[in-house]
Amino acid sequence: MEKREFICNREGLAIRGTEYRCERKTGRQERQPIAVICHGFGGNQYDLVFYAEAFADMGYTVYCFDFCGGCVVGKSDGSSLDMTIDTEAADLKVVLDYAKSLPYTDEKHILLAGGSQGGYVAGIVAAERAAEIERLILFYPALCIPDDARAGRLGGACYDVNQVPEEIDTFGVRIGRKFHEGVVDKDAVEQICGYRGPVLLIHGSEDMLVNIRYAKAAAKAYENCHLQILEGAGHGFSQQQREQIIVSVREFLQGHREILCIRVHITDSEEKQEGDETVCYIHFEGDCENNYFKGRILPGAVDEQHYRQGQQVSICATYELEGQDCKGNVCRLRIVNQKAEDGCFRPQVQTDSPELAFLNHSTLLAALEFYSGGLTVRIFAE
Repeated sequence: MEKREFICNREGLAIRGTEYRCERKTGRQERQPIAVICHGFGGNQYDLVFYAEAFADMGYTVYCFDFCGGCVVGKSDGSSLDMTIDTEAADLKVVLDYAKSLPYTDEKHILLAGGSQGGYVAGIVAAERAAEIERLILFYPALCIPDDARAGRLGGACYDVNQVPEEIDTFGVRIGRKFHEGVVDKDAVEQICGYRGPVLLIHGSEDMLVNIRYAKAAAKAYENCHLQILEGAGHGFSQQQREQIIVSVREFLQGHREILCIRVHITDSEEKQEGDETVCYIHFEGDCENNYFKGRILPGAVDEQHYRQGQQVSICATYELEGQDCKGNVCRLRIVNQKAEDGCFRPQVQTDSPELAFLNHSTLLAALEFYSGGLTVRIFAE
């Protein structure tokens, strides 16, 4: 992977960042799609480098940068007292235009992504430049910011909204009154929902800084949005959680749909010795609820895992669900989900639902998201 530092300017302020790029081994130079990633309040360009490297590995030329005045420790110019949502949106537009101007990028295929405040900013710019943006990914976007301003608690601060101080101390970052004034009359969901392209919105179920109700409101307002709730996650994801969701991120970027989202709760487990193998039987229950199917896992569900000399040699979960399909018809689904030779989970689904009959012959992929006491199984189809 190639990394290159870049600089562009907004009104005399230097915006500094890093370009991530993998050369495609096609024998000729190709223009690559663009991904621009926005960090959160007080953070910097390295906070979301995991996604930058993942996007580059998927064939994107990726741009991470420090917002002017938006970092506790950053490389761009500017004071935090001058930083606002509008200045960050302006920074993003400058970086976007810079990325589009390069001879090896494809301006017809642009992905915007952002986390927390950067997600809010990415959402605003996507709405304002909707014709340019092909896809949008928002990680726990801070759509609470206008409400927090109206309550006098921006960034965890506590101040009188009738006498807003010139400087507001928030999480160790001092912002100016202009930040408050720039958002206090805004409706965050209304600002971002003008974007009509595909949106993937990922939010933790236990986010204590940005209540999940904001993500649910945005998902409802967007025309084409998939909300992925990460069970047990807070505001910001751990390394393990990022690795778990990268499968669904990749499927989204490839245009594949999440067909089933199954919440699994482990109820019991047992081990048996069979010849030179140790077999672990994990029993579970759970439910599924999304646009395609709503129902529960029937008794008898088991995940069978085989180990030889301490190494896992196979894993296969077999279970049935009973419920209603998207037309309200009572139906059953039988799922056999096993790990293939390439390390991916390739489930097979059989159903008696006419509406879901396409699953009987579809090529499917499953992503697993683990949390305390269980996991979420997401099944994708082309």
